[in-house]
Amino acid sequence: KLNPKDAQAYVIRSSAQLDSATQFKDLDTAIAIDPRCAEAYFARAMTHLLGDLFEPSEAPPKPAATDAENYEKALADCTTYIKLRPSDKDGYFVRIMIYTELGRTDDALNDCAELVRQRPNDRDLYFLRAELLTERGRLDEALKD
Repeated sequence: KLNPKDAQAYVIRSSAQLDSATQFKDLDTAIAIDPRCAEAYFARAMTHLLGDLFEPSEAPPKPAATDAENYEKALADCTTYIKLRPSDKDGYFVRIMIYTELGRTDDALNDCAELVRQRPNDRDLYFLRAELLTERGRLDEALKD
């Protein structure tokens, strides 16, 4: 039986849910129990990005949020996650992807710069930053990375 005061239990249960509405309910409950539960924000951001993992054929159609709405909600949750876990690379990677999808390459580059500052020996970060710089037409800077 689920402990009704255990935020982590709701986060874990949400990962076993197949529809996003139930996932959101569990994750919202986890955040209400513990607003500093970083994992709940990250999971909710991913749920905004991925939506339903399984939709039974007999389910009535649901009005879906637009991609932009989902990206903005995911961005807010991912930003909260990063505030709670500022040294976690995954949060930054997801937020970089969201910024890129929203056309906010400069914000994505700022996150890359922060990751490079935190992890100066991580080659993948330089490659990612070079890709973003190339998209912005800043080839000289990209070649340095």
